[in-house]
Amino acid sequence: MRRLISPPVINDLQKYWGLEGMARRGLDSVIRLQKWRLDEKRRQLGDLLSLSEQLQTELANLEAELQAEQALAARNFEAGRTYATYALGYIDRRERLRQSLSNVEKQIETAQEEVRGAFRELKTIEITKDNRDKVETLQVNRRQQNELDELGLNPQRRALIAGRL
Repeated sequence: MRRLISPPVINDLQKYWGLEGMARRGLDSVIRLQKWRLDEKRRQLGDLLSLSEQLQTELANLEAELQAEQALAARNFEAGRTYATYALGYIDRRERLRQSLSNVEKQIETAQEEVRGAFRELKTIEITKDNRDKVETLQVNRRQQNELDELGLNPQRRALIAGRL
């Protein structure tokens, strides 16, 4: 026949071995790890946004350079002869920049979704921890109230027992 360990004994063992806060400490570690992951994803998103701005600036600079070359080609016959070669190079660079910008924008969308997902996970874990803390607080308060009630009832029990004897 197997003897079951009663819950008060389990609680005493948990206190003896220091296990009562293990779940809370575990969630704290998970929260810390999730915050780190979220920060990493935010950094990556920031890097991508910075790269996107840089590519847009390069596109704007390239456009300004084109305007300057067109003005020079209109004024100078010699520059006008080489403008066709410049224009072909310009078109190629512009297309590469636009393609790079398109790729970065797709990566930004993916990174934004990853940040949102990491934030949802973090909030879920934080809410779970808060709920566990509330339950633990309620249990401690209930246990303390039961002990106080027991202390208040002991004198009355003693009086009843003394009156019966």
